[in-house]
Parts: sequence; C-alpha cells; structure tokens
Amino acid sequence: MDKKTAICFILALFLLGGLIFSLGSSGINRGLIRSAEAEQVKLSEVTRDIESKSSSIMGNLKSEPELFSQRNLSTEWPKQVEQSQSLLIEAGREVTSAMALIEKNDPKDESQIRVHLSKAQSLRDRAQRTVTEIQQTSDKWVTYKKNYNKKLLESKGIYDKIIGASFVDLESQIQKAVTDWPKKKQFLEDRLSAVKATVDRAKQNWENSASYRSKTASELTPADFEKMIALGNALNTDYRNITGTQNSLPKLIDQLYWSWDKTLIDMEIKEGYEVDFYLTYRISRTKYVPVTVNESGEANTGPPAETKSDTSVSKVNSSTYKKMEKHIGMVVEHKPAGKFDKEAERTIQPPGYAYMCPPEQKRNKYGYWQTRSNGTSFWVFYGQYALMRDMLWGRSYSNWVEPRSYRDYSRSRSLGRTYYGTDSSNKPRFGKGGSFTSSRYQGSKYVKSGGYKSSQYVKSGGSYKGSKYTTRSRSSSSSRSSSYTGRSRSSFGSSSSRSSFGSSRSRSSSFGGSRFGGGK
Repeated sequence: MDKKTAICFILALFLLGGLIFSLGSSGINRGLIRSAEAEQVKLSEVTRDIESKSSSIMGNLKSEPELFSQRNLSTEWPKQVEQSQSLLIEAGREVTSAMALIEKNDPKDESQIRVHLSKAQSLRDRAQRTVTEIQQTSDKWVTYKKNYNKKLLESKGIYDKIIGASFVDLESQIQKAVTDWPKKKQFLEDRLSAVKATVDRAKQNWENSASYRSKTASELTPADFEKMIALGNALNTDYRNITGTQNSLPKLIDQLYWSWDKTLIDMEIKEGYEVDFYLTYRISRTKYVPVTVNESGEANTGPPAETKSDTSVSKVNSSTYKKMEKHIGMVVEHKPAGKFDKEAERTIQPPGYAYMCPPEQKRNKYGYWQTRSNGTSFWVFYGQYALMRDMLWGRSYSNWVEPRSYRDYSRSRSLGRTYYGTDSSNKPRFGKGGSFTSSRYQGSKYVKSGGYKSSQYVKSGGSYKGSKYTTRSRSSSSSRSSSYTGRSRSSFGSSSSRSSFGSSRSRSSSFGGSRFGGGK
C-alpha cells in the first residue's frame, strides 16, 4: 500500500470513528471529543492541501528542470515532500490512538488523549509548513523566470527612484531642529546618515549585479536567479526605508516643537448590570514660539502660540479608578518641547508647573517671575502662551503661584512625591478635594456628584459589584423575580438557560444595565 492510499485509509477510519464516538455517553468530556473530531477534519483538509501543493511542486520541477537541478532541488524537494507525507501518517496514528481511548469512555484517559491530539497537531503543522514553503519558493522562481524582463524593469525602476531621492528639504529641517534643540543633534544626524547610507548600499548592490543582469533569462543559472530575486527584494526594502524616513523624520522633528499635557479632567462611575469606571483626559498641545527679551526685560510681542486640545475617555478597572481618583485635575503625563512623544514624563503634577523655572533663574522661554510693589513675586506667562495658560488653569487665572509654591513643588519632585499644594486656607489646592480642582472643574460629573458619594459602590466601600437583575420598573422586577425562583439551579448552568436568557451583553440591555463605550 503506497503512502497516499495509507493516508486515505486512515482518514476513512477517522471519519467513521468520529460518527461513532460522537454518540458516546457522558464519560469523556464532550469538549475533548469535539476537539478530536475537529482534528480529524483538519487533518483531512491538510492532506488534500499537501496533495495539491505536491502536484504544483512536481509540475514546476518538470517545467524548468535546469532551473532546479543545478542546486539538487529536483531530488531534495521531492524527498522533503515525502517526509511531510510520512508526518501526516504519523499524525493520523496519534488521532487514531486518541479515538481508541475515547471509545473506552474512561475520564482517566483524558490527559493521554490530549497528548495524542497535541502531537497530531504538531506533526500536521510541520508537514504543511514544509510543503507550503517549497511550493511558494518553486512558484516564485518559475514565475520570475517567465516574467524575467518585466521583473528586471521593475527593479530598475525602483533603483532609479532610490538614486533620485532628494534629502534637501530634510537636511534643512534637521539643520534648524539641531539649532533649536542641540540635544537632538546626534539622533537626527544619525538618522540622516543612515538613510544616505541606504542609497549608497543600493548603488553598490546594483553595480555588483551587472554581470548577471546582462544575461537573458535562458542564460541565467539558478544561482543567478537567486541573486536577482535577492536584489529585487533588497531594492524594495531600501526604497521603503528611504521613503519611510522621508515621511517619519519630519513628523519626529515636528514633535520637538510641541509641548503637551495629559490632564485628568473627569471621572465617572456607572452602575447598572455591572459597575463600570471611566476616566476622561484632555490633551492640551502648545507649539513652541521663540520669545526674545530686550534689555529692559520686556518680551517681544507676537502672535499667540498655536494650541490644540482634545479629550479621550478610557474605561478602567476599579483599582485604577481608586488610584487615579486622588489625582483628578492634575497632569498625569507631560511632554516638554525639545523631546519626542515617546520621552513624555509620566509624573503626576499640578498643571502648568512644568513650564516654570526656579525663582533664582527669573525667566525662561515661557514666562518670568514678576515682583509686586510689596516685594513678593508671582509667576507670569508670556502673552504668546496665554492660550496654553487658559487651557491648563482656565480663564479665571489669577497670579497665585509664588516662589514658595514652586520650591515646594521642586522639593517634592526630588523626593519622588506628588505635590498637591496648599491654598490660603492651608487646604490642598490640587487633586481630589483640592480648591483648584473644585473651581476649575466645577462642571465635571465628578465634582457635581461630590465624588459619587451617593453611589452604591462608594457607599459600600467598594464591595458593590452591580446588579445582574437591575430592572426598569417595580412590576417587571416582581414578575422576573418569580420567573427566576421557578428555575432550578442546574437550569441556570445549562446551555438552554444561556440561550433563553442571552449573553451578558443582551442581559445588560434587557434588564436595564447601561454601558458607556469610551476609548482612549
């Protein structure tokens, strides 16, 4: 009996066994029986797939014998295909062994059944992977030879685009960025050098291929074909790298000119079928504009810095909600100008403080310390950054940040602590219950609800998990309650019970639970 006949014979036994074993009693887990039957089906499908691909491979070997014979592939590939067919037969034996144990219907054999099915799957995957790789390679080589002239023209076209790539605009952007942000000089210049080196490498590869590019398709050896395919792949990769850098590097440079702050502006607890928790963030972005100061200390007047603002809502678990609650109204991420987005600081801090400088420094690129008539000082943002100030502090901004506050903030940061500040009443200014938070976000759901103190979740100390049977009316609640008590516990765990009552999603809708979809 040849191997193909043996495979067909084994699969026929599998399918017959599957019909018998599917009728088995409750001894063996039915899910495991279904897994075995599924493996039978999959093995049958893979067998047909390998037979089809084997025919394709043999057809390619016969159509282009010289293309494959010089590398011994005419004998090596059929040998690998035969080995793969042997793996299928071995996989079939593993499934047969699993089915024999299933027929015994002894739950003690379940672990051994799983071992047999796991081995069968591994053998099947190896066989299919090997034959698929051979078929794809042989198809690629035959197709390349048939379309050699077209492929050569395509490679020449990609090469021309590579050597024609211009970096003038990119060099100009990098030069300006390096002047504005010297710390990024090495990174930006390295990226530019790398993309230029890609062009040089492509030129060298093209020149090295001249000896076999000059041949006709019929003159090419298998080694030549392999080199030509590799050349085409390399040129495509180089071109993608070049265009990718031309597109991505200006975007990275642009990031340097923007600062942004991610502020936690609202929180929400929704109680329905389950208790759900949501955090609302606002991302405030400000584009850096140079501000020059004259000898008198007066800043130049100019157009306001460009600003952008958007919000996002994230559904979180209860532990994250509790952790973040004390930080409401505060900045949870800050990205200063001169850094990339991936370098953003994830330190909880009051809004606006990251843009200030130590009082001894007097001023920076965003503002300065101004002295009152009584000798005290306060922080003032330059007019160009008034919109940023309004986004972070609101239009009711007053000059309340004094040197002592900034020093306390700096000291807390150096000690790894979160600074919540103090107001004139010696109470926290920022975070949960902070005077700034209560004023700045008085319209938020969190502040309006008093921190959701009246919610079942908060009143229960976090033990309330929501109600799976929340109802819209007393009457419907009564009728449903009676219908539940009429069902046995076993009926709730059965598939028919799940079908009757629906999934958790449908139950949420039926019984009045509400859900709010928000994404970051």
